[in-house]
Amino acid sequence: MTEIRCPACERPVADGHTLCSECGGRLIAELLAVPGLVDDWTTTRAGLARLTNERAVGRAAETALPVQSIARDVREGEREDPVGATLRGDRARSHLDTAVGGWARVIAEELGVEIPIGARGLVQLVMNGRMARRDGPPAVAVVRWFEGAPVGPPQPRARVARRGAESLAEPASPIEQAAIWLACNPRVLRTHSAAGDILADITGATEAVRRVIDLPVERRYLGPCPHCSGDLRAAVGETWVRCRGCLTQYPVSELEDAARASAAHRLYTAYELVRVLPELGAPIAKTTLYRWIRARKLVERGWMDRARRITTTKHHATDTAVYRAGDAMALAKRDEDEGGSAA
Repeated sequence: MTEIRCPACERPVADGHTLCSECGGRLIAELLAVPGLVDDWTTTRAGLARLTNERAVGRAAETALPVQSIARDVREGEREDPVGATLRGDRARSHLDTAVGGWARVIAEELGVEIPIGARGLVQLVMNGRMARRDGPPAVAVVRWFEGAPVGPPQPRARVARRGAESLAEPASPIEQAAIWLACNPRVLRTHSAAGDILADITGATEAVRRVIDLPVERRYLGPCPHCSGDLRAAVGETWVRCRGCLTQYPVSELEDAARASAAHRLYTAYELVRVLPELGAPIAKTTLYRWIRARKLVERGWMDRARRITTTKHHATDTAVYRAGDAMALAKRDEDEGGSAA
């Protein structure tokens, strides 16, 4: 029997679908995020808000004009001639409309149904989706019961999220409704022969919109998500982080403690230690580190060859000594307790 592998992540698909359950869940989450992204895109395009950590916090004191060079929306490597000016984010929104609208029409035609644009239940789900971007991920639970329901238009059983005037000011657009309708057909999406292309197109479009609406924020890498292995990054000062893949939330302090405990047992060269230790909360000056090495306070735990293989003995003159991060952290803690500073 031929093993089926997910076209997105190459993992085996146990249930015989085209996409694995993780990638299928990611696709649904991205579709459910479309109303919130469109809502923020509209605000950002008009220059009426600044966004920090995915939360609208009001209008800036000086708002730049939303008209700018097309070059800002053209990614490096694209062949289109970035000449002229356009409203900020128009290309990203066009990309989103094409991806969502195109695949919604394909799925509807194959199912022989009409997308119920304007249906009361579908419009309500869009409004829920707009609020989910700011108040947590309640919309993810909206489609769970659909997994056991027959394929078709959304039913009026979805939970109603807390509403806000800012998200209800604009009518639900056809693209938002099409995205939610697609999300309400998870089995159809996972079993579709082009499921890999659907995932790539939708995620590419949503990320393009995020690059427009999310202002650059300094983010730290906190390691892989324990649930889906996606990258977890948090802005400075954040106490919670949400995985963009599975939407699971984690306390930043717990992730930092786990990363610190894991890294403490790993081996690094002296050059690497200088850069790794600040991320672990134990910054050590380069001069201090090399002084510890010369004084044999910090002792090598192995040797790394040119192929970056670590052995317990030195085989070649070019092999580099490696040190246990936990040993350096313990020395830094000892200096701190004695009233000094390793930084």
